Amino acid sequence: GFGADADHLKTKEDIDLLVKNGFTMFTFDPGEYVHNEADTLKEDELDEPVSNQNWIQLKTNYDDLLVEYVNNEIKIAENYSIKANEDQLKRALIKYGDALVHIKSMYFHLKSKHPDYKSEVEVSVDETESVTSPFEHFFISNELKRLGVKLISLAPRFIGEFEKGIDYKGDLSVFKEEYIKHISIAKYFGTYKLSLHSGSDKFSV
Repeated sequence: GFGADADHLKTKEDIDLLVKNGFTMFTFDPGEYVHNEADTLKEDELDEPVSNQNWIQLKTNYDDLLVEYVNNEIKIAENYSIKANEDQLKRALIKYGDALVHIKSMYFHLKSKHPDYKSEVEVSVDETESVTSPFEHFFISNELKRLGVKLISLAPRFIGEFEKGIDYKGDLSVFKEEYIKHISIAKYFGTYKLSLHSGSDKFSV
């Protein structure tokens, strides 16, 4: 008659403990693997962390990502398309590359160690300093899909501040403009819901 979310799991041991206790929704929190400094690195500081990505676990290479994201315009909705420049791709990769590897590792631990256990997976990158841009949202979802990770829900780090028990802090018109893009991306994939953590008491939103 009720469900419970195993929230903000960071390790495989967390997963095993919560499976043992009957939880069926698992929220993976890769926040420790998100590199917020990617937003502020100088242009000449991007190449080294890009080359140092865990390409084996990501099962791709930079040239393939260039073709996928920079040299390819993706129609998301009637009036919205995504085509990143190389700077955006590098920063998204630096910011979220290690997080993708961690999420993949957690997901396949759950599915391989507990293969007959009914479970749903959410990914939460909302408790980070750096805002998740619409392109970064698309990048995360598209890469997880390619890696075989199936989500029921994704919580990006939205623009503005979502703090518990008080109203939204930020420019509502800017939030709305960004949120519509995030909704369009979630609809494009059509396999997960968009999650607003600490969404209670946000009457203006």
